[in-house]
Amino acid sequence: MATSTPKTAAAVRAANAAIGSLAGKNVLVVGGTQGIGAAAALRFASLGASVTVAGRTAAKGNAVVDRMRASSPPSSSPVFAFKPLDAYSMKACREFADAIAESEHVKANGLHALVMTAGHLHIGSRQETNEGIEKAFALNYLSKFVIATRLLPVLTRTQDARVVSVLGAGNAGSIDPNDIQLKSGFSFIKSAITTGILVDMMTKRLTRDHSNSLRGPSFYHTFPGFVNTDNVYNTGLPSFLAFPAKLALGFVGAKPETIAEEVVYIATSAEFGPLASGAMLHPGLKRMKSYPALMDESAIDKIWSESAKLVEGL
Repeated sequence: MATSTPKTAAAVRAANAAIGSLAGKNVLVVGGTQGIGAAAALRFASLGASVTVAGRTAAKGNAVVDRMRASSPPSSSPVFAFKPLDAYSMKACREFADAIAESEHVKANGLHALVMTAGHLHIGSRQETNEGIEKAFALNYLSKFVIATRLLPVLTRTQDARVVSVLGAGNAGSIDPNDIQLKSGFSFIKSAITTGILVDMMTKRLTRDHSNSLRGPSFYHTFPGFVNTDNVYNTGLPSFLAFPAKLALGFVGAKPETIAEEVVYIATSAEFGPLASGAMLHPGLKRMKSYPALMDESAIDKIWSESAKLVEGL
């Protein structure tokens, strides 16, 4: 259930246009080579921020970098980069985050926004990665956990740093803390619900751990709804179903640029910051109410510990 009135796309776009230059701000977009992530990277760049995009496909990533250079204000002297990342691999996520934290640009200037958009529905049977982790769980949730926690030191050093996860915020449901990888009773619907809850829980735990700081970092989880991207081709749907699904999204799905404006607003506006940390948001930046699974602190702590153990030694 929403606890706020939704904002119009035009209002969000106007607010972003009025924030002034983001020159000197560093932004990392994981999943920034296509869809919502690419649109967000381009919008940050158009406001003068330095932006690094991460993803699996170098050609797509380098194309986004070229577009960011073309859209950036000439006076901002930004730094743009593509970094390869297989977000299904927790070892790769850990090494990637550590390399970002140790990069000269981030060490010198901090990391002002971490945006994580990598994720999609996994239609079909349960599958595991080469590291023995269920694939939807790995991409949709655990990659975010690894990258956010590994970057916490640099985020904590940066004034008003913000972490925005894009997946399935505030959709409620139940979860078994003893079977977070759905080894029993797997379905793609249950997987989507579970990973959304897990990112809600991660966001709440991170907010709780940093609740005494008025300088940040702060943490948010947003649900984009139906979005007209090519992500439908990554779900496992056969092509004869994926193609008409993509056509349907052209009529009912939001534009990636619309959701990107909301992401930029969360990451930059005065409305969001340490006092708003932990917000779960739906399209139009509607704030969603908490639900029973998020009130079980012992389950949140158990899942946090289990998540950390899964990536130890990888």
